Amino acid sequence: MNWKWIGRRRRELAERLAKLEAEAEAERQRRVLAELTERAEVELGHLPGTIEEKIDILKALDAMPEATRKTASNMFGKANKIATMAFETLGYRGANILRGIGDSQEYKLISGFDARISEVRRSHRGFRAEALREARLAHPEEFAAWQNAG
Repeated sequence: MNWKWIGRRRRELAERLAKLEAEAEAERQRRVLAELTERAEVELGHLPGTIEEKIDILKALDAMPEATRKTASNMFGKANKIATMAFETLGYRGANILRGIGDSQEYKLISGFDARISEVRRSHRGFRAEALREARLAHPEEFAAWQNAG
C-alpha cells in the first residue's frame, strides 16, 4: 500500500474541509449582518447614529440577560417611535385619511383649521408653530378635529 498517497489525500481533504468551513462561516456572518442591518433600520431607524453603531447596539442588546434586554429594547423602541414623529406631516397627514369624505363636518373643520393656520401665517409672516398656536387658541373646536384626524 502507498502510504504517502494516503497522507497526501488526507491533507488535501483536510485543506478542502477547512476552506469549506471558512466559506460557510463567512456566509453565516453575511446573513447575520444582513439581519442586523434590517433590524437596525426598522427598530432604530430614526435614532441618531450610523448603521454600524446601531448594529453594535443590537449585538450588545442580544448579549444582555433577558429582563435587561426587554427593558432596553422597549426603551429604544419608544425612543424610535418618538423620533419617527419628527418625520411625519403635521395635522391630518396629507388628508389621505379623509379622501372621499370631503363633505363631512369633520373634514370641514379640519380643512378650515388648516386654512386658518395659513391665514395667520400670511398675516403675521410668522412660523408655522406660532400660527398653529394662534389658530388653536382662536378656534379650539376646529383644532380638536384637526388634532384627532391622524
